[in-house]
Amino acid sequence: MSPVAAPSRRPALLRPPAIRPRTDPDSVTARILVVLTAGYVLGPRLVQSVTAPKHRAGVGSEDLPSSAAASLTGTALFCALVLFCLLVLLTHIGRLPPDGHGRLVVALSPWVLIILRDLAAGSSPQRAALLYPLLLVTVWVLRPRLADLSVLAYLVGALAGLAMAMGALAPSLGLYRSAAGELVQPEKLLVPWGVLVGPVTNGNNLGQLLSLGLPAVLLVPVHGRGAGRRRVVAVGVTALALVALLWTASRSSILAAVGALVTAAVLTLLAPRLRPAAAAAAMIVTTSAVVALPLITSGPTTFSNRGQIWALSLASVESSPLVGHGSGYYGEVGRLVNPLPSTAYHGHNEFVQIVVTGGVAFLALIGLLVVVAGVRAIRQLRTDGPFGVAFLTALAVSCTLEVSFGVVDRGFLLAVTVLPLGWILFARPGPGRRT
Repeated sequence: MSPVAAPSRRPALLRPPAIRPRTDPDSVTARILVVLTAGYVLGPRLVQSVTAPKHRAGVGSEDLPSSAAASLTGTALFCALVLFCLLVLLTHIGRLPPDGHGRLVVALSPWVLIILRDLAAGSSPQRAALLYPLLLVTVWVLRPRLADLSVLAYLVGALAGLAMAMGALAPSLGLYRSAAGELVQPEKLLVPWGVLVGPVTNGNNLGQLLSLGLPAVLLVPVHGRGAGRRRVVAVGVTALALVALLWTASRSSILAAVGALVTAAVLTLLAPRLRPAAAAAAMIVTTSAVVALPLITSGPTTFSNRGQIWALSLASVESSPLVGHGSGYYGEVGRLVNPLPSTAYHGHNEFVQIVVTGGVAFLALIGLLVVVAGVRAIRQLRTDGPFGVAFLTALAVSCTLEVSFGVVDRGFLLAVTVLPLGWILFARPGPGRRT
């Protein structure tokens, strides 16, 4: 028998070039959506910082006037974001996702309830209230990969760097000051240079932006080509954000960031079969703390006078337990003679805010949304890693002492709350990887 000839190999120059995978256009569109939303949130605030006074003000006091440049910037970016979302919906109208309808209904139901409640009371929703449903529907239509949200990590790093540069180089713009121009020095201060606010109005707000956006570093790919550079960037973003968080002196935000990173680390080190139970436990414990803390707190000065805010707020629920007092309750009460402190812009706890503004009906719908998002986050552990669980844990911790999630308000947090929530609910599963 004649020997079988070995298969011939083409010379390298004659081989056809390897076909590179084409970039998914919906992936690019999703990343642009994140950048546009962040621009809408921060652009006007940055312009306001350099064109108009910025200092501490209490509820009911005269609002700080927006500069013409800041108002124009806000309107232009709002229109750009809305038009972008509408364009996405229009170009995808013939190829809508076949699934996710139930999750979309769950996500939109709280918004529908609070909008109808406000309209029934004769209160018109603010312009930004349109963005919550528009952003969620856009993410549902795009069905991006969870990894597409990694661009948020780079934006968080940029915000941390910008805020610290403002605090160091232009302290009159980047540090928290009173109307008299003096540095506000609260007892909770962690560094001797004042409270960092950066382009926003106070340290707690900056802390919320940083801590809720920080879990996105878990989505930065650290394998494959360029992994070393991306790993350095991810570590750098984390370090910048943590240093800026210490400067903000926002206790709940610092705990939220640490909680997210610790949760991710524990889930990574655990055996795969133990991760779902551990993830569920982390989310249940932190979410329960949001509800329990204002109920068990009795001292009025506890947690920087939050005890008084919580007690008086929960007492007001008795007069409208089913649908609450509407989303504008705290702003309206602040203009009247009332026993709430001047810092009560909101309930300073998500549970309190929900039951006061929307009653038990709103609470039930938000609770259902939290459960659905939590189940999705646990399912994503195997394919996309611990981001979803880490984010929901950070959000719950932040919500213990602040109001960090809103469907018609808290518009400055859209990029770090509504978008991650949309990604958790509607993202396509990843290819599967080691966390």
